[in-house]
Order: sequence, then structure tokens, then C-alpha cells
Amino acid sequence: MIEPLQPQRQPGKRVRRSQYVKRCHACREKVPADARKCRHCGELLDKRRRTAVLPPKKPLSTCVILLIVAVAVVPFIAIVAAIAIPNLLASKKTVNEVAAVSTLRTLSFAQEVFVTKYSRYGSFDELQGMGVIDMSLAQATTPERAKSGYCYALKAGEDAWSCTAVPAVPGTTGRKSYYIDQSGVIRSSIMTSSYDEPADENSFPSGGW
Repeated sequence: MIEPLQPQRQPGKRVRRSQYVKRCHACREKVPADARKCRHCGELLDKRRRTAVLPPKKPLSTCVILLIVAVAVVPFIAIVAAIAIPNLLASKKTVNEVAAVSTLRTLSFAQEVFVTKYSRYGSFDELQGMGVIDMSLAQATTPERAKSGYCYALKAGEDAWSCTAVPAVPGTTGRKSYYIDQSGVIRSSIMTSSYDEPADENSFPSGGW
């Protein structure tokens, strides 16, 4: 209810006030009806002029940001890895197999050079000493010293020689084993575990490469 207000004298410049009063909606004190701001609590009386003051937004912490990124990125990385890793391993096996075939061809050429000079076939140490093979092949007789994922077993005599190349870890560093002798024909067989028999003179000739 609007009540009459007795005019009050103010020092300095005289401000005209309404003769009616109203109550502040915040502190419930009486103020002039035409006042825009409560002189008691400072609240704006014109509701259209009041604006809500929102608390400042707190920046996200580094841990929260990292967690959000991890949740978004990790599944994507897992999917890519699930697709790429098997293909990468399969490619690595193929590369090792190609290298094993190339090594056996190098060994066959080295034996031809050795037999021409000494009239017999040579061992790994003799072939290395002559300089027709490198040390990495001469020492690749155990899985620990494998050359490109393969280890080699050489047998050499007066009139014949043979060499078997098997994966250092069958099924992982290679899927095939290889066999070569004085004929120069490279033969192969599937070897996916240490229980599989390596290739020998009765295996099928290796195709390709």
C-alpha cells in the first residue's frame, strides 16, 4: 500500500522526491515511490534494470582436460592398433622370409667360389675367412644370434653341402623354413611352431623371390 511521505530537507542540491513511499522488496524498508535504488540496502528497485550476476566460470583443471582427452582418444588408438599391429607383424614375417631366401642364394654363390678354389665346400668360418660371407651370417647359428629373424645350420663336405634356415621363433619371426644344397634349389615348408619339421631335400621348391 502506498503511504504519504513527508518531504525531507537534504543538504546541498535539492532533489525532488515523490510524496508517496513504497517498500524495498529486499530489506522491506520504506523508500520514495520514484526511487530506483534503495538507500538502505542498495538494491535496485526497478526490476527491469536488475540483472543477475552469474558467478565466474572456473577454468577446467589440467587433470580434467587430460582425462577428457584420454577418454576420447584411447578408444580410437586401440581400434587403430588392433588393425595395424597384426598387419605390421605379418609384413615383418614376410620381410624376414625374403631376407632368408636372399641369404641362402648368397651362401650358394659363396660355396661355388670356395669349391672352385679348394675343391671342396667350406664351413661358415672358412667362408667368412675367405670373405665371401659376412660375420652376421657366419654367427647366425642360434636364435640369440639370428640374422633377420632366422638362424642357419650348414653341413659341408667334399662333394656336397646343405643349409637349413629356420625362424628364430617359429610363427613369430617367420612362417616358413628353407633348405638349399649344392643343386642351388631352395625348398620350403610351413613352420609355425618348434614342433614342425624344418624343410629338407624332400620339401617342395620355394616359389617366388
